[in-house]
Amino acid sequence: MKNEQKQEHFLRKSDVAGIIAERTGVTKKVTEQVITEMLEVIKESLAEGTTVELHYFGKIGAVRRESRLARNPTTGEAVEIPARFVPHIKWAKAVREATSAREA
Repeated sequence: MKNEQKQEHFLRKSDVAGIIAERTGVTKKVTEQVITEMLEVIKESLAEGTTVELHYFGKIGAVRRESRLARNPTTGEAVEIPARFVPHIKWAKAVREATSAREA
C-alpha cells in the first residue's frame, strides 16, 4: 500500500495577478504592481498602528503580546521575552464560511 501524501496547493502573487488580469482585462504586469502596492500600504499601515479593513475579506491589525518569562532549553536559564506587537487577521464571515464549506 502506497503512502498517500497530502498535496498542498499554493497561489503565488504572480498566479493571483494572472487570474485577476484574465478577469479584468488589465495586463498582468499592471495587476502585479497594484498587488505589490496594496501589500506595501497594508505593511506601512500596520507599522503606524492602523488597522486595515477589507470588506468581505477581513481586518488586518496588530495585537500586543505582553512580556513573558521563558527558558533557554539548552541551559535552563530564565530569559525575559519583551512585549511586542504581532500581526493578526480577523477573517470576514464570508471567508470563514467559504473555507469551512470545503471537504476535509
